[in-house]
Formats: sequence, structure tokens, C-alpha cells
Amino acid sequence: MRCYKKVIPVDHKKLKVLVISPNTTGGSWRQLEITLSELVKICPIQLFLCVGDKTGIKDEFIKCHSQKIEIKFVNPLNYFKYYVRFPLVSIFYFSFLGFVSLIVSLFFMPDIIISNGIVQLFYIVPYKVVSKRTTIILEFHGELKDYVPKYFLKVVHLIINSLVDLGIVNSSDSFIDLSSIVDQRKIIIRQISTDKNYFVQSNSILLRKKYGFNEDDFILLFVGYLNYEKTFDIFLSVALKLIDEKIPIKILVIGDGPMRDRVIYFSQKHENIIYRGFVSDPSVLHEFYSIADITWAYADETYLAVPAIESLASGTPILVPDVPAISRKRIKGVRISSALFPNSVGFVVRHDNLNEIVNKIVFLHKNRVLLKNMRKNAYLYALEEYSMRNHRVTAFLIIYYYAYKNNFL
Repeated sequence: MRCYKKVIPVDHKKLKVLVISPNTTGGSWRQLEITLSELVKICPIQLFLCVGDKTGIKDEFIKCHSQKIEIKFVNPLNYFKYYVRFPLVSIFYFSFLGFVSLIVSLFFMPDIIISNGIVQLFYIVPYKVVSKRTTIILEFHGELKDYVPKYFLKVVHLIINSLVDLGIVNSSDSFIDLSSIVDQRKIIIRQISTDKNYFVQSNSILLRKKYGFNEDDFILLFVGYLNYEKTFDIFLSVALKLIDEKIPIKILVIGDGPMRDRVIYFSQKHENIIYRGFVSDPSVLHEFYSIADITWAYADETYLAVPAIESLASGTPILVPDVPAISRKRIKGVRISSALFPNSVGFVVRHDNLNEIVNKIVFLHKNRVLLKNMRKNAYLYALEEYSMRNHRVTAFLIIYYYAYKNNFL
């Protein structure tokens, strides 16, 4: 694409883009990385990553765009990534990340700043005073009402709204939430999508041999952050109940997090539990999804989380517990509707009824013809609902906002 030449001056050999993100292992980072991949297709960029760690940054992303992208890392918080759940460490983590981001901004003078989260933006205020031409993009996929007191919202609105040129959310709930501090006309909803690598049809029989599984093994998969919020506690209870009832099922776990030690312990105790650690490469993740018969996934009330979409794109049906993958909502008793996605690609199950969940898994185990049809439906559903076109539009909007702000149009 050469249209960028119309809006970016000739002397801009590479557009300087600073990305600020507390981590690189969650779904929000994967979505951001897809948008960056689309951005690189529009114009060459010099990318500065101010992140907590580099764990989730795919080598493929760097190799694929090596001709158009120059990446510089700043990751001062690597040693704190496992402790951010503690309040004092969390405050230091985000504060230090914000401070370093400000220093990087002042030193490199980026054209575009993309912040994965709100907290870091407060530290960019001094830079905004120095450079009014910089376009600031906010990626927001969380909640404000449980974090920001009502009496403080006006102050937050004054600061954040004056900084942000474009807010990107992934659901109508996040849109409403963010609109309390950012004008609605600045916010767009970008539906969660998945990498094109997941839509590749793979030979599951050969892949099973590659990873040490038998052709007739029934595999239940979990991919994600190993903690309470992502419903991993429920998944582990289901896995142990399946083992206790001597149901011949392999439990495959991919991920990292606070409950990692428990997984390692049970994998050493039970041969049917296999733990493969954290995997960032989408082609490898796709292979694990492809060999699985069903994936334990998670969601919010209005949208599926990234692992669920990746699984569907790989042609693997999903089981989703009826509690949102947000701790505060789960504690409040919020429930996910069974109408969130079609029954032809998976099921929403009651989180508090292990017998029902086990029976559903056993039912699928015994009905391989049904499962085969569900695999086909899962792929077609993902192809229709979760393509990368939303990220392509987002990338163009980022360039448009930058060009408009700098009078290049």
C-alpha cells in the first residue's frame, strides 16, 4: 500500500511509534500486536517498546516485518512481572513504567504513542506539553468504575480526554466505561480478532505424533493465564474430577501465572496432566489447538476472550464457564448467557456444577461424529466473525488521526 505517502511527509522515512504496555502475555497485547502488523503494512515504522517484559513478543512478528520495522526494547520491570498482584508492587510497577515511558518519549520524540492501559498515560502529560503534534492512542479493555471513585472521575476526564486522540475498546461495555473519561466521538469498538496463522488447516494426526499423543486420545486443552480470574481454578477442579473418575482424557495446559506451581505438582502426580509452559509463537499455539478435542476457554458477558477465538479459528470447539473472566464481576455474581455463541461450536457451562461439566465432556468424548461436525462449524464461525479486517481499519484510523492532527491531509 502506498496511500500513506499522501498523508506522511517525504522526510518521514520511518514513523516513530512508542508502545507502552505493562505486559506482553495477555490477550490485549496479542490484539495490539495484530494491529501493529497491519500498521507496518501501511508504512515503515521505528517501533519503541516500553514493556514490563518481552516474554510474549513473537520472533515471527520481528522477522516478518524486518524490512519495514526497527524495534528498540525498554523493559525495566522484568523482575516484577509475577508480583503485580500485590498492591504495593503493582503501584511501583505501573509508576516506574510510566516514568520510564516519559523519559523514552522525551528522548526519542515519537510521532505516535500507543498505551495499552490508562495508568501510564498520566506520566505522559509533561511530554504532551512539549510535543503537541504527537498522536496518542489508548487501548482500553478493562473497567473503571471499580477503580476510580466517582468524585475523582472529573479530574481523570480532564487529564485523559485532553491527552487521548483515539480510544480503542473491544466491547460495548468497555465503550460505555471509557466514555466516562474520554469523549465518545474519540472511541471506536474494534472486535477481537485472531492471527491468520490460526486459520490454517492442519493434520492433527501428524501433530499428535509430534507432541507424543496417540491418535485416539481425547485431549482437553487450557491456554491462558493460570489464575483465578481466567477461571483456571475451575478448570483444575474439573481436570482432577475427570482423573478421580478414571475417565480416559488427557489434560493439556499451556500458559504461565500464579497457579503454575500447582499445575507442575499435579502434572508430576498424574500422568494425564501435561504442562507445556508458556507459548508465544502463534504457529505452535495453533498446533496445540489443532490436536485438542475441546478447549476450556473464558469470556466476558459480551465477548469471547482471545484463546476462545484462537481455538475456534483452529477448528476446536470450546467450553466456557458462565462466570466472566473478570474477578470483580465473578464475585458480584454476574453470569454469561448461553446465547453468547452458537451451541454448534461449543457450550456455556455452569461453573458451580462440576458433575454437569464432566458429563458434558464425557458426552463429547463418546460422540466423535458430533465433535467432528462441531470442529467444522467452529472454523467457519471464526472465519466469519473474527477476521483481521477490524485491525486493518484500526491501523488506517491511527494513520488518519496522525495525519489529520499534523495537517498532512
